[in-house]
Amino acid sequence: MGHVAPVLWTLVGLGCWVGLWTDYSRQQGFVPYLRWVPRPPRPGVWWTPLCLHEDSPTHLKAGQGNANHLQSVAALCTAATVALLLLGHWTAALAWPLVLQPMLRRVNKENRLGQGHLHLMTLAAVTLGVLSGRLTVLLLLLVALTGALLWWGQPWRIRADNVDGGRFAMWGTIWRDGWRKAGWRQQVFGLGTGTWQPWSAPLTIPKHGGVIFTAAHNEYFQWLVEHGWVGAVLLLAYLTDAGLRLWSGGAEGRALLVVALTLCSVAMTNFPWTWFHEISRPPDCEFCKRPIVALVGHPKQPGECHCAAPKAVPNSPYYVGSPALVAMSLVLSILIEAF
Repeated sequence: MGHVAPVLWTLVGLGCWVGLWTDYSRQQGFVPYLRWVPRPPRPGVWWTPLCLHEDSPTHLKAGQGNANHLQSVAALCTAATVALLLLGHWTAALAWPLVLQPMLRRVNKENRLGQGHLHLMTLAAVTLGVLSGRLTVLLLLLVALTGALLWWGQPWRIRADNVDGGRFAMWGTIWRDGWRKAGWRQQVFGLGTGTWQPWSAPLTIPKHGGVIFTAAHNEYFQWLVEHGWVGAVLLLAYLTDAGLRLWSGGAEGRALLVVALTLCSVAMTNFPWTWFHEISRPPDCEFCKRPIVALVGHPKQPGECHCAAPKAVPNSPYYVGSPALVAMSLVLSILIEAF
């Protein structure tokens, strides 16, 4: 139990760092898009990039490979701050100006609310439930929040404002065209670890303009596909058991429950439990500079090479995931076992 507060303080320190770097990037005016500190003085000198931009000057990274990863890290660090306050460490409140920077700044390229704000709503509901001291109140608050989000998001229809980043449409295609048509053995036991991307790509490429989800951006759905109903039930059983143990674990347990349930919220829209991995990219055409990715039996898609005799130029792979989120998840899961 003595490790709970030090681990939470470490998360708060991480939140202060990413918040400081977010504010620094803002002060730089987002130029150049690739920020290095210090700037390499001469060719051949290796420096670690501390802030990388993906595809837009408004896509702040603060050490994360994606703005959604940044906001997820910030949400967990904010939850750690709340947990320390619940334990009576009032000095943690001094971290608010930095920990909340990724939520306050324009960190997503669409210039609207991001995933982190959704996780803050979960954090607020969980905190109120913990303060009430009654498990039924906590469950009712979570059910009410889930119902409100379903009413607002309406995942059963295609949204024109793309507020979900295209997730609902992609999940619907994979569910209707892939999972429901799979054999009973695949549905019961799953397709196997690491099979999400090669299995789902042929389903989404024809219907979503060549878009591929290298990860499901929903750990529960990806777990269902890769490990079947058996794996999904075991995952939910473990999470339920861990939550009940934390609830009955005294002040430290309930403080950690705040962070754990915020992490479960992150897992709904991100992939904090999927190991950081490499995804190979198809080669580009030397003539039109477009990817040569046509699948066997599928027509050419928009944005792909249509040259009669393309000459392939190899591409470097993508690196998918957030090592920070994976590490934070691992530390929290080990700490939860203390209860």
